[in-house]
Amino acid sequence: MVNLREATPADYHQIQVLDARYHLGTLTEIEWQHLYAGSPFVERCNFAWPLGWVLETPENIIVGHIGNVLVEYSLNGQSLVGASANRWVVDADFRKHSTELAKRFFAQPQVDLFLNTTATWPSGRAFGRLGALRPPVEAYDRAKFWILDHPAFVSSLLAKKNVPLAQAMGYPAGALLSLASLIRSFGKCKPNRSALVWELSAFDERFDNFWRILRAQPNRLLCVRDRAALAWRFEKPLRNGNAWVLAGNDDSGQLASYAVFLRQDSPDINLRRMRLVDFQSVGDGATFLRRAIEHSLARCHDDRVHVLEVIGFGVARKRQIENLAPYRRQLPSWMFWYKAADRLPELAQSLENPELWDPCTYDGDGCF
Repeated sequence: MVNLREATPADYHQIQVLDARYHLGTLTEIEWQHLYAGSPFVERCNFAWPLGWVLETPENIIVGHIGNVLVEYSLNGQSLVGASANRWVVDADFRKHSTELAKRFFAQPQVDLFLNTTATWPSGRAFGRLGALRPPVEAYDRAKFWILDHPAFVSSLLAKKNVPLAQAMGYPAGALLSLASLIRSFGKCKPNRSALVWELSAFDERFDNFWRILRAQPNRLLCVRDRAALAWRFEKPLRNGNAWVLAGNDDSGQLASYAVFLRQDSPDINLRRMRLVDFQSVGDGATFLRRAIEHSLARCHDDRVHVLEVIGFGVARKRQIENLAPYRRQLPSWMFWYKAADRLPELAQSLENPELWDPCTYDGDGCF
């Protein structure tokens, strides 16, 4: 028998033990508070925001947890309260109670849009059974990528498949792959630093102005990207050198495009990976997108990053990226699920329109 209750800061240590047991990684206490209670939207909400929920035995041992990340969305000038499920984990002996956590997540009366943007195959299937849907876009279960270090990439791929002597085999196999890439990469992005791409160390007032322009566009569902929201996600990785913010100006010197690249390694297979997690532009933005990727590839090469990768985006942006990336891979699962609140049938109907969507790693909890 277990008890379902709201999580509190005092649960931090037990939740970290549970996360570590199932290889979800751990957070420092400051990182944990920043994720669940640090959203700038919290200060403007007129309700108490739950950190999440736990399953607890009569002996006060936490055997299950689902985190609750507050994110703000905008659609046609209206603010939407978004909740992103995070680190949903239940001890093996108590899995029959897993759905109780998800049902409590979906029962939040103040939430307009429920999300799971880092879903595994089991959690995505469970969300689907509870009424969640896939966005009407293609290929959120595929990634596009560039290889900077072919031997290291092959070694990580072999390690993932548990092939013996993966590192030793990576060098000869990587050399062959490098030759093949010369042909495959014809016309694609290659490392090239551009004087028209600016590297920023912080988010300033230009991003508030830029967000006002983005927000004014009709029929676009966007996770809020004002200065405060961007800093909440990226301020620490920027300080640590694990995030790169690249910007481009228009002819008048105003911010017209930006891209954020975030370090998201897979240490279990020794893969050093950078991801394009956000890209926004006024207008088409295709020229800056190419410049930003090529600039980032040059930095990846200098920093000995093995792979640059992109997941998601809507129809138009996805087509641009596919024209620039030489490789693609299948992901283990469809990662992005959503559900409009039952009290908002008009929102649910509008979200069936593919043109509203431009989903990427920035959405939900994908950058934490």
